[in-house]
Amino acid sequence: EKQFKAVKQSNKTIQVLKDEIAILRKTQTELLELKNSLREFQKTIRSINSRIDQAEKRTSGLEDS
Repeated sequence: EKQFKAVKQSNKTIQVLKDEIAILRKTQTELLELKNSLREFQKTIRSINSRIDQAEKRTSGLEDS
């Protein structure tokens, strides 16, 4: 009887740990996706800033003429 309860409790603990691991893996995947999205956003912002800088150089060149 005691052994059965111990095995049953161990199985519950193992299942809880498996569930926690599954949640952590899902969270890790979501974080990696978020990280990739952030990198893409940063790349886009850099590109926009570069275009703004180029436009400012062109307009300042026109003003100097």
